[in-house]
Amino acid sequence: MAKKDLLKKHKFAIECAIKYYVKNQPTGISDFEYDKLEAAALEDGLNIRDIALSRVRGDRMRNQYIESVPKQYAEDSMYDSIVELVNEYGEDNIYVEPKYDGSGVAVYYDEGIPTAVITCGGSNKSSDEGGINQTDKLQKYFPIMPEDIKAIQCEVLVPMDYCDRPRQLCNGILTSKNKYSEEEIDDMICIRGFRYFSDDKDRDFYNTLRSFQGTLNPKGTLYNFAPGHVMRVKDLLSKGRDVVNQEFISTATGNFLIDGYVFYTKTGELIKALKFKNAGGQEAVEVERIQWNDLSESKDGFSSNVILKEGVDIRGSIVKKPSSNGVNNLLKFNITPGAMVSVTLRGSTIPCVDKVFKPGNGDFNWPVCKCGTQLGPNDIFGNNIKCPNLCCSSRIERMRSYINNGRFSFYDPKSYNGFFIIDRIKLEDKISDPEEFAKEFKELILKDLGVDALRDLFYSKVALTPLQKRNLELVLQPAYIVLKEFSNNSRVYKIS
Repeated sequence: MAKKDLLKKHKFAIECAIKYYVKNQPTGISDFEYDKLEAAALEDGLNIRDIALSRVRGDRMRNQYIESVPKQYAEDSMYDSIVELVNEYGEDNIYVEPKYDGSGVAVYYDEGIPTAVITCGGSNKSSDEGGINQTDKLQKYFPIMPEDIKAIQCEVLVPMDYCDRPRQLCNGILTSKNKYSEEEIDDMICIRGFRYFSDDKDRDFYNTLRSFQGTLNPKGTLYNFAPGHVMRVKDLLSKGRDVVNQEFISTATGNFLIDGYVFYTKTGELIKALKFKNAGGQEAVEVERIQWNDLSESKDGFSSNVILKEGVDIRGSIVKKPSSNGVNNLLKFNITPGAMVSVTLRGSTIPCVDKVFKPGNGDFNWPVCKCGTQLGPNDIFGNNIKCPNLCCSSRIERMRSYINNGRFSFYDPKSYNGFFIIDRIKLEDKISDPEEFAKEFKELILKDLGVDALRDLFYSKVALTPLQKRNLELVLQPAYIVLKEFSNNSRVYKIS
């Protein structure tokens, strides 16, 4: 069952939890009845106490209701891709909104009152993984809604008419604490709601959105919040190919960047999102150097960025160091000083090198590990490079820190992931018998059977690809050194 359906299923239990934990009000049911509701929710993977508290407390908060929108890239013409969608669903059955290109937030409602505004997107990918609490800054911009509206997914925007880099300015408004006054923010931002979550399954999506337009706030002025520019798909297509294919939209409140369109049925059921292909592509720009980013404190190896001689303006943000798209990409196309490249937005979000018009001078500026080892083209693992020193002191220090922070346990295979860090693998999913593996693992360390015994255990009990085995070879010796230190500590017999 989808998460939003589970939330609806346990709606009464969540409301009771909000009364008890947040509002300090009687729940209206006995403790025994409440415990039964809580247990039933837990069986479905919902902690109603956490959900209640997440609405109003904490710097990092969970985004309930909000789920990833299924995306598909348009072909060369957005217009033609929409026509194909219409042929599949019928023009009378589709409603469409622009997918605004700003800073994603979700506003949550309780009995029609906006109670919390949380960022979504970016690291949490517009999902329920959590976001930053922006309630104090943004709550006042949202109007009262009908009681069945529980959440609205929005984009915070600055009009293109306001400045040269609206997206960058918008991000700055949200992330800065005291840089802008309330009056300046009032003047700059517009918030567009583009996805609504309601307990009323029969709500008319199109007419609901239109009814929100022109709502006044208590000051008697228009709210900065406005509904998405919803329209029938046939009305969008009637604007013509040139208008549909442009990456901005003109509205009564200004011109705004968009990175595609979102399509719904009349009742608000999401169909899909179509994104512009290679939104924000640029003309050629010269590479100044390669920057290597040391990941050793929390991961393993080095990632790479391409430093440009001049920043490029991509959809309202100045990009100076796009992603290289992986070390193999650097080597394959000789993306080094002097190369001429174009920059685009991968997934309409991540700046990265797109095309290489001219190769560079071949100086990759290969990094040196903290242990003193020089890295080079033979040390590529996936998209990054890693130190080949089998006794790398940097790797040992990272593992020590992981254990000293109490994050490792022999009997918890999930804790192995952050300790060994074998890329793109969850060790607990690869071990056929975790309990037996943990027992043998701890025993060979306590008996000091050596690195070869540790290797044999992994090779015999864990299904690894050749690349994952290469990764494992890098970490076996440092792991054994640190685990021996751990085993010599008396705590290993008590807590692990």
